[in-house]
Amino acid sequence: MFLNSGDILHDTAALTKLATKVKNKPEQDIYYTNLMLVDLEQGTVRLHQCPNKLTLAYFTGSFIGHPASIIKRSTFNILGGYSEDYHIISDWLLFVRAFLSGYSFHYINTTLSAFFLDGISSNGNAQHIEEIRSVYQKELSFIADDMSLLRKVNTRPYQFMEKFLSKVRKH
Repeated sequence: MFLNSGDILHDTAALTKLATKVKNKPEQDIYYTNLMLVDLEQGTVRLHQCPNKLTLAYFTGSFIGHPASIIKRSTFNILGGYSEDYHIISDWLLFVRAFLSGYSFHYINTTLSAFFLDGISSNGNAQHIEEIRSVYQKELSFIADDMSLLRKVNTRPYQFMEKFLSKVRKH
């Protein structure tokens, strides 16, 4: 589990509750939970609820929050950890790599932590978009030749995956 410097556990018993549930399913590679999203500027708090079953389509417009997940050390190491090439989306990339590689994910319907939306990864800035484009060129190169896909990335991050899914289904 990785927390950003400003993020916090949802409550004092969050890790204890999670540990109990993880012990019931020790064979899983990645455990993920819901995440509270806190926007101090707007004065809002909302729940980012993850699905019970992940699909590749889920990753097109959403994410598993790294502060709301636990990854087995061996899985993390085999996948190469968080890529230092990407400052904003390295956690998303790790989860996509794990999903595409067939690692097991287990949803635990609880809230582990609160993620504060004041950081660089929450602003949807040009660097964020550029990292997404770079991932598709370097990490997922089997779809990078589709220039229309890359043009969509410029204006609609994460929603380009519909086209990707249709290509995967053909193979």
